[in-house]
Amino acid sequence: MGVTLRRRSQLAQAAEQASAWLTDDQRSQVQEWQNAPEPAPAPRTPQPPGGRSPRIPAPRPETFDGAGLADAVRDVLEHAARLGKTVPLTDLCAQVKGLGELTGPDQVQVLRRETPTARPRSAKPQRPALLTALITTEAGTMHPVYRQLADHAGHHLPQQADNAWTETVKILHDRYRAP
Repeated sequence: MGVTLRRRSQLAQAAEQASAWLTDDQRSQVQEWQNAPEPAPAPRTPQPPGGRSPRIPAPRPETFDGAGLADAVRDVLEHAARLGKTVPLTDLCAQVKGLGELTGPDQVQVLRRETPTARPRSAKPQRPALLTALITTEAGTMHPVYRQLADHAGHHLPQQADNAWTETVKILHDRYRAP
């Protein structure tokens, strides 16, 4: 690393103050570095037109195992269904490692992949019910993401979906409880 201009100036001043105590060899060393070529200024990054620095894109998040997260989500939701409970999204994110670190759209992508493993106890056709209906707000009401997931799965909810959602939660609890 070369000597900076500021450092060179400080050294010259110190050598001048100490010149009475320097040996002949030391004086010749001082003379050498004082006569050495000036150091080149440190290179600067070019500025784009307008004087603003270029915008550096944010690093992309690491890829995530959507299938693995969906399996973990399913396990948590099936457990809640067996207990006759619902799960606030914040609790689900706390229980499924990695889900809370994802962006909202990535969380929805994971939740879309979730498929139930339980088999219906009766042979008669059953109304389709998404396990994601068990995801609630902190207040215990239908989470807005459920409408999005239901629409994606072809289960279009009415405008006032509270009754349909409550019925779906009841169906899920009945399906997963042990006989």
